Amino acid sequence: MDKVDDPRLEPLLAQARKDFSFEDAIRQWAIEKILAADILQDFLALLADQGQALEAWGKSKESRREAVKLHAEAEKKLSQKLDDASARGRAAADTLHNKPGGSREKVAAIRNLWASGKYSSRDLCAEQECAHMVMSFSAARKALRNAPKP
Repeated sequence: MDKVDDPRLEPLLAQARKDFSFEDAIRQWAIEKILAADILQDFLALLADQGQALEAWGKSKESRREAVKLHAEAEKKLSQKLDDASARGRAAADTLHNKPGGSREKVAAIRNLWASGKYSSRDLCAEQECAHMVMSFSAARKALRNAPKP
């Protein structure tokens, strides 16, 4: 499963080197390992549940009802696990964006500069301040969308 020659690897590595310290990268790797192990364990348990459902299906009408019930329970468990994984992913993204110097702090800073009345247009504000804030012009301009006029 190790695709060393995958062309998608280098851009991701470059971005990770820019965005993460070594300690952040190690922590993220460990979190991903734990999440992957949890998901695999849950998936294997669901496969066992599905196996029980199929086994019960062949026995009798009552057993078929039980099989349908087991299948529905397995589907519900899988849905809950996916929801939990999604919530953990959102929490991880929020942690990244909310850290000091993160994207949400930059958005608030450029909106404050716009609100100061120093600039005559949002484009001018974004153009002159994006380099100081280490953000792209498009990100700065998007941050100023729907910002009220000073």
